[in-house]
Amino acid sequence: MKKENKALWQQPGWLLILHAWEEYIGTLADIAENDDQRYFAFEDGKALRIPAEYIDDVKEIKNTKIAILATDIPGKELLIKKVGETDE
Repeated sequence: MKKENKALWQQPGWLLILHAWEEYIGTLADIAENDDQRYFAFEDGKALRIPAEYIDDVKEIKNTKIAILATDIPGKELLIKKVGETDE
């Protein structure tokens, strides 16, 4: 049987699912696209499917450690922040 060569975000167990008020912290390695889906790919091999509107917000922070908080706030379902960054 031939083994398929799939990207990490297509392999079982590598896709993160965040529920409201769950957080994930990791270094953003890449932003991947597959058909109409977009993913944050992290250095540890994990991936998180994200809505397209978040792509422009994170292009400049690739290779940076970030925290992603899932919420139940309409219009702010994901809050993304550089780790170590403070609000002023």
